Amino acid sequence: MERPDERTLSPEAKEYITYLENRLENMSAMYRNLQKAHFGSKSEKQKPLTVLPADCEQLSIFNEAEDAADAKAKDPTALPESTVEVKSHKRARKRSREELLDGLPVEIHEYELPAEEQVCRRCGHALEKIGREYIRKECEYIPAQVKVYEYYRATYACRGCEDGMPECEGCERADMDVCAKCENRPGMVLVKADVPEGHRYPVLKHSIASASTVAQVLYDKYVMAIPMYRQVQDWERADLKMNRATLANWVLAVDRDYFAPLWKHMKTELLKSSVLHCDETTVQVLKEPGRTPTSESYMWAYRSGEHEEKQIVLFDYQPGRSGDYAKKFLEGYDGYFVTDGYAGYSKVTNGTRCGCWAHVRRKFLEAIPGSDPNGEQAQGSKAKEGFEFCEKLFMLEREFAGLSPAERQTEREKRSRPVLEAFWTWCSSIDALRNSPLSKAVGYATGQKQILGSFLLNGRIPISNNLDENAIRPFVMGRKNWLFCNTPNRATASAAVYSIVETAKANGLDPYKYLKYLLEQMPCAGGRYSCDFLDMLAPWNQQLQKLCR
Repeated sequence: MERPDERTLSPEAKEYITYLENRLENMSAMYRNLQKAHFGSKSEKQKPLTVLPADCEQLSIFNEAEDAADAKAKDPTALPESTVEVKSHKRARKRSREELLDGLPVEIHEYELPAEEQVCRRCGHALEKIGREYIRKECEYIPAQVKVYEYYRATYACRGCEDGMPECEGCERADMDVCAKCENRPGMVLVKADVPEGHRYPVLKHSIASASTVAQVLYDKYVMAIPMYRQVQDWERADLKMNRATLANWVLAVDRDYFAPLWKHMKTELLKSSVLHCDETTVQVLKEPGRTPTSESYMWAYRSGEHEEKQIVLFDYQPGRSGDYAKKFLEGYDGYFVTDGYAGYSKVTNGTRCGCWAHVRRKFLEAIPGSDPNGEQAQGSKAKEGFEFCEKLFMLEREFAGLSPAERQTEREKRSRPVLEAFWTWCSSIDALRNSPLSKAVGYATGQKQILGSFLLNGRIPISNNLDENAIRPFVMGRKNWLFCNTPNRATASAAVYSIVETAKANGLDPYKYLKYLLEQMPCAGGRYSCDFLDMLAPWNQQLQKLCR
């Protein structure tokens, strides 16, 4: 349809036509973004275009195993361990079978002739064993099992004291009142055996729970994202009849008695970091006073910077997303904290706020036309130019990865600052359609100009908040399975357990071994937890690196 002659139109008609054109362009951009979100790549990194061979056909979804199978492939499956340069590309080195099985317990099965057959069939002479033939090596899976441990301690009595002490024979003061106060009076002497410290106190009073069972429940839910109703089925297969309420009560109890004090200690140490990250995500709590079950609550995540000595990840449950929650958590903090563009973090007046370039890059990626950022529609687009500015900063950071903080800061001044200044100059030259994705991307960046440049202040500051987003991802993945928390207390307990689990992983510990170790050691303190005691149990303790690796 041809555009009407503007000379014949009134000013009101021209303004209305411009309004409709802008609206149509914005709706078209929204449609393209929906297509990109549904069909396009989710990665924000630029990837070289891969050209498939002409005879390559798409694998069938249902026949993937049959189509992908290769009779020539060697067992075991290759696991990437390191890279080996092969001409113009890199190929993952394959582990040998011995490397794959290294460290696993070995049980040898050797088959011998029965004693009556160990004679020569020709001459009847006894056979002599001269060696053995290797047949094969294979892994055996041993299903979990539940055992009941009953604890007793022996009691000993002195029969000699029951018959009376030698001094009693010549005593002429035999009198009931006098003898009752006499140290040498006849009586039974009882001596009880000591119980080893690790088994002296139960994890939970009047409960069948042990350190290993509670640790398994916590590991299944907070590491493997298995809801409790499915855990109940696993326990039943092991012949232990459990219910969800019991498992949930265990989580609440260990948080109250053990994990809450450790969480507070970890928070104290976290706020000593020179750099930390902040992020938040939603969580649904059904039975929250004064709120409907569909209301959104939030799990806030805080993480120490990549270059900090103590790697700490903390989750903090709060009923809302107000910046006051971050302000309260970070009270007294005077370092650098990295966040996304959420305005609520502006309420944190102490410390220095730093921006996230990954979010800026994401905005420009969403504004690129078409579903492929490298496709024909993307070429020459202004959004692609903005995306490439961001990508250039990330490429420089990858080059600086092996440098010390001081060296990184020097290189950033020399190489990253010019890119940053060119980007702001480019942003000021953009005249994008109002409310278009490009306009929103430019506005998102320019609205955070000061905090996005903060990474130049110190070489320890990262240019993105990806570290915290990666730390919060296990919670988000788990939420897809268990969906909601029943009460605020359970949400708070979940925050504590996630904090301990993710901090253990950040320090290279096995989460299950660490949880079990905590539940074995903390009951021995009787509820009296000194800072020194808690620091001994913290995941960054060097002794734990040997025990819970």
